[in-house]
Amino acid sequence: MNVAKPSLGDERQPRPGSRMARAIRATVLVGLLGTVVDLLLLGHTDGALQLEPLVVLGMSIGVTTWRLADRAGLSSIPFRVCMLLNIASGGVGVLLHYRGNVGFELEMSPGMSGWELFAQAMTGATPALAPGAMVLVGVIGMIAEMESMGTRRYQNAVVGEPDRMPAQPSTQEPRQ
Repeated sequence: MNVAKPSLGDERQPRPGSRMARAIRATVLVGLLGTVVDLLLLGHTDGALQLEPLVVLGMSIGVTTWRLADRAGLSSIPFRVCMLLNIASGGVGVLLHYRGNVGFELEMSPGMSGWELFAQAMTGATPALAPGAMVLVGVIGMIAEMESMGTRRYQNAVVGEPDRMPAQPSTQEPRQ
């Protein structure tokens, strides 16, 4: 049974959320590019632990570009995986930066502890929260995917699956 498509006003308008999801993904791409440039300018290339975020970011740039161009949705799962890798990599980076700063502070002042050690480690030579940018980019990317998932559910309901139709108030008066 075909269900009539509810009027959404101007029929030429884009699908709900499609422009928003694309705009969010474009923002993610800018964030990824900026983070790569930042790491390269800082010389974040000494050893595997410093190269790992560059590998994740490089892969994410490629997949995000594919996701922006992909109308069929084949890139959705690889994009989500890349965003989760950014979140994980950024989280590990925050931990590694913090631990490195704690070790340095304890070498300089072996008796330091508590709040003083924490404060010194957070403001140390290695920016402890800088890898959080990767976490933020990953979370924003996942928000774009949540927006897309909501759009697809809405489209499926409008196309003709009566059991999935959005609730709409009745415009007819009840008969007596």
